[in-house]
Amino acid sequence: MTLTLLRVDDPNESLETTELPVVIGRSDDVQVRVECRWASRKRCEIDQVDGEFVLRDLGSRYGTIVNGKSVRQIVLSPGDEIGVGLKRFVVMWADDLMGMEHESVTEFESKAI
Repeated sequence: MTLTLLRVDDPNESLETTELPVVIGRSDDVQVRVECRWASRKRCEIDQVDGEFVLRDLGSRYGTIVNGKSVRQIVLSPGDEIGVGLKRFVVMWADDLMGMEHESVTEFESKAI
């Protein structure tokens, strides 16, 4: 299954990958680099466990924000919004993107917290 992270603030910069886990943070050695001083070097990772995408915080002080709430670990659903520092990503996977052809990324921006 292909994981897609759509950047809410810059829809042209999205990540699509089948290689997991994906680590998100501000370090140079992560798969999704976030340029924000409030982001940890390695804030969280997304991996596939038993056919589901699971986000796990990597020990940040306040957890990782998913849909406006701080979490340590959570099973992701299509359309969930991940906040890392001041950056936000909408999570999708390949099967779900097929049904999005009529919904624009701008509509996701309006859902941002």
